[in-house]
Amino acid sequence: MIARDRSKELALCLQNVRPFVDEIVVVIAGDSSDDTAQVAQSFGAKVFDFNAKTHPESFYLDTESRFSKYNIPGPFTEAQALGDFSAARNFSFGKCSGDFILWLDSDDTIRNPEKLRWVVEKLQANPDAESAFFGYEYDHDEQGNCTIRQVRERIIRRSDFDSGKVAWKQTIHEHLTGLKKGLLFEEVVVVHDSPVVQASITEHDGLRIQSNHRDQVRFRNIKNLLVEKERIDVAGETLPWRLHYYLGTEMRSINPEAAIGHFRDYLKESPWAEERAMARYYIGQIREMQQRLDDAWDVFAGACVDFDGNPSPWFGLARIAFIKGDWQQVIQFSEKGFSLVVNDVAKKPSLVLNPHEWQYRAHLPYSRALIEVGRIEEAKQSCDKGLKINPACRFLNVHLQMIASAQAEKSSDGKAA
Repeated sequence: MIARDRSKELALCLQNVRPFVDEIVVVIAGDSSDDTAQVAQSFGAKVFDFNAKTHPESFYLDTESRFSKYNIPGPFTEAQALGDFSAARNFSFGKCSGDFILWLDSDDTIRNPEKLRWVVEKLQANPDAESAFFGYEYDHDEQGNCTIRQVRERIIRRSDFDSGKVAWKQTIHEHLTGLKKGLLFEEVVVVHDSPVVQASITEHDGLRIQSNHRDQVRFRNIKNLLVEKERIDVAGETLPWRLHYYLGTEMRSINPEAAIGHFRDYLKESPWAEERAMARYYIGQIREMQQRLDDAWDVFAGACVDFDGNPSPWFGLARIAFIKGDWQQVIQFSEKGFSLVVNDVAKKPSLVLNPHEWQYRAHLPYSRALIEVGRIEEAKQSCDKGLKINPACRFLNVHLQMIASAQAEKSSDGKAA
């Protein structure tokens, strides 16, 4: 792993995983101001430095003047910041000596870590499998419900890395390239639990975009992406389409129109239907919050055409139909979205998804539509599911009151008859 200023989280991580691994490699990625290195060594880790002195090409100066033209909110550290996470991760992999490498972040823990050796045995028994994939719960709300979930590669063969077949790529949002076949192990889940220092929230009618900041370098991802964009511009190269996607996702809460511009540039080139649908969905979310409902409808519909397997755009269509008062369409699109969840499409995403879309938010318009068409018992079940995630939801509690009134009226009519 790579770590910096994470001694408390690192101790929990290593306590969780130490009994089930043969070797721990911790790379201090930058100038750490706490005892992260000492904590790592106390668990028997091999500790290495990766900083602006040892690897100057991988760092940039985080100053207000450096980013003033982009209108990025501060504060700024006025210090060197890691600008190439792939370089640091490749450096850490190069220090490993075991046959298999498991990577984690310092604020990760593993559910069922005792199964790690069993996972490796499965890989050994399947020589064509190059990696093991685990579920990854990246963020959680105040009640502990997962709000960002995906699947990520977690264990690879060291020989594939040593030969250059597999390597970390991209300076931010880094990922392992060269993997063609892996095994998914649902029994093992990585849980990311870094404390949130500050959150930027955009909210409208129960819809929410939240950008969490976990360290002193607020908007670090945007800064790193802009540093990479500047490097590409200076080199006279074309901005990669994936970089447009990442700039779009990171700029949604700061400059929505700029985010849409990056998503549109991405859509001109991307051949990946699943991610194209996600880019359209993000555009639709922005237009929905701007109350440009026809535009949002068109973009959500385009996302459904691009890729039928993501429930989020279907729920987006349901929300627009709700605002327009078309109860049958609300029910139709909601049930399409729920069917994708039931069919396991959303439980094993290759992209980042928010389980709140179907566990909570989708029940806001769906339960009301069911009430309006007289499907009272189903509406009650929908409310109960949403309130299980957010018991304080005002909308769902109002819907419960409407259901109680409808049931009382029905009971009264029965007695009168």
